[in-house]
Amino acid sequence: MNWILFYIFFIILLAVLIQQRRRMQQLINKQRMKKKFGKEISRMNELIKEYIGIEVIVCTGFSSVSGTLTKIENDWIEIQTGRGSEIINLEYISRIKEYPRNKKGKKSSISVFFLG
Repeated sequence: MNWILFYIFFIILLAVLIQQRRRMQQLINKQRMKKKFGKEISRMNELIKEYIGIEVIVCTGFSSVSGTLTKIENDWIEIQTGRGSEIINLEYISRIKEYPRNKKGKKSSISVFFLG
């Protein structure tokens, strides 16, 4: 009977130690990612500033938004759309593209397929 209790105690202790190690590893990975993405986002801020005042299509992993880019602050961008303004976090942006136009300067109808 004593061996069974010792065995159960050992399994529980091992599970707790493994769980603590996983949590510590997750915290370390989170800090590394924050450091890595912080540098990339600051570079992205500088690149996006060229698009202020231009009509753009912003693609995220979930959807896409089209409108005029109005401002960039603290890793967030504000886009003025036909329905109002939208604010998007830079961490979720995968692509920014100037709204395509044809030779006459009108909006291209092909871009409708890119909008979500």
